[in-house]
Amino acid sequence: MVEIRQVTKVFSEKGKAEVVALQDVSFGITKGEFVTLLGPSGCGKSTLLYMIAGLLLPSSGSIVMHGRPVTRPGPERSIVFQEFILFPWLSVRRNIAFGLELAIARERMQGKDVDGTVERLTRMVGLSRFSEHFPYELSGGMKQRVAIARALALDPELLLMDEPFGALDAQTRRVMQEEILRIWEETRMTVLFVTHSIEEAAFLSDRIIVMSAQPGRVKDHVVVDLPRPRNFEELRKNAQFNDLCTSMWLSIKAEVERP
Repeated sequence: MVEIRQVTKVFSEKGKAEVVALQDVSFGITKGEFVTLLGPSGCGKSTLLYMIAGLLLPSSGSIVMHGRPVTRPGPERSIVFQEFILFPWLSVRRNIAFGLELAIARERMQGKDVDGTVERLTRMVGLSRFSEHFPYELSGGMKQRVAIARALALDPELLLMDEPFGALDAQTRRVMQEEILRIWEETRMTVLFVTHSIEEAAFLSDRIIVMSAQPGRVKDHVVVDLPRPRNFEELRKNAQFNDLCTSMWLSIKAEVERP
């Protein structure tokens, strides 16, 4: 479904040294997979996600979806950021509808029932009772549910998630991990997820792309061969899960300590 082909990204600014964020990165994503990018800070995970979203362009190499180069954003790809990027003057319902209404107005999408879609999604993310509330009336976890619902409103083929639970407290983060798994199991859409958390990656993913330190390269492909549906408390007692987490920790630790 998506191919990342020998992608390199160099940031350059006049009067400053060039920064090679990513170098010769290649891997593919299959339809319906839950794939996670995992690696140390500064390894280019978010940069790669933004290039797949069409928000940045590679310096060399290419990103291809269904055989077509990705050169700009499109409704077939939705992104959820770490920060709760909601419009404070819009209700939950209007925030969720915003992107869909914009796509329809620009004639990039047709035949969508906006009200029906919003009602279905508010129910899916457990916010039916709060559809007329405003962002300032919501908790952090609820705000991120709105952001996820807004991304899903476009019915994307690929959902891109950039550390979406990084700003949440530990308890809310665990709830949201279970929530995104429930939504994924219900929709089976393709997900590319960015995280620093090894346990989060192992809990959520079908496959994990482990990145090296800057410049980011693909260090390892890890297949998470654990049964679904998954329960975090049960997985923590699973020797295979713990061995997997330990192995990835040692791999990333070596990158962090590398001169």
